[in-house]
Amino acid sequence: RLSPGEVWDAINDDRVVVHYQPQYDMQSGKTVAAEALVRLIDADGQLAYPDRFIDRVEQRDLIVPLGRVVIERVCIDLAACREAGAKIRRIAINLSAHQLLADTGLLGFIDQTLACHGLQYEDLEFELTERHSLQPDCEGHLVLNALAGRGARIVIDDFGVGYSSVIYLAALPIAAFKLDRELIAGVLDDGPSGSLVDSLLALAKNMGLDVVAEGVETKEQNDYLSAIGCPFAQGYGYAQPMSVDDLRQLASQECRPTEYSSVSA
Repeated sequence: RLSPGEVWDAINDDRVVVHYQPQYDMQSGKTVAAEALVRLIDADGQLAYPDRFIDRVEQRDLIVPLGRVVIERVCIDLAACREAGAKIRRIAINLSAHQLLADTGLLGFIDQTLACHGLQYEDLEFELTERHSLQPDCEGHLVLNALAGRGARIVIDDFGVGYSSVIYLAALPIAAFKLDRELIAGVLDDGPSGSLVDSLLALAKNMGLDVVAEGVETKEQNDYLSAIGCPFAQGYGYAQPMSVDDLRQLASQECRPTEYSSVSA
């Protein structure tokens, strides 16, 4: 694991890398959005994934400078994709409860960053991670409401496996939720995952929410989710997280994700 000092050095030395996990429209098969995923380059030049640093980042409030670097990088990359003609509706950025509470100037920073790169709040969505849950009526709720009021989409990550995620539906201006990859992994089995996914899609329809299925890895999962009306999906079966250049190229293609060789039976 990286130490807090190593994380701080990576931030200061511009060794923060943002990769993008494409999201697909299940009906058209086209890339329409992406999730931003942060990595760091360690002192040995190796790519460090979040499991090597994210706990330390949140413990030492390094989430504030790191989170801001990610937001700015996403805005730069999305503006470049748009300029190149790639039709990407929005980029999703992960926000933890700790980040929402620790970064008291977050809204002002996002305002300035969007304006600097010619983007709107509608170009972004913010995924609420559940590493630390938010208490009702706390400052974090106020920030999320303000983001939604400005036009950003608020999305619940890993939905379907935690009690607090259901509470968020009533307490926050949620636009979508992401079905947890554990549910998707068992969606074709005889267990409860398939029924639960069906029920959650019905819940989303009744509430007017979008749904993104995470962790789609096979053509069978893709076909099943498409048949039951899941609107969006992402996963290694379509594409692994990639650079912004690869995302721009992918978003310019017209083929369906099920035509990619990476989607296997």
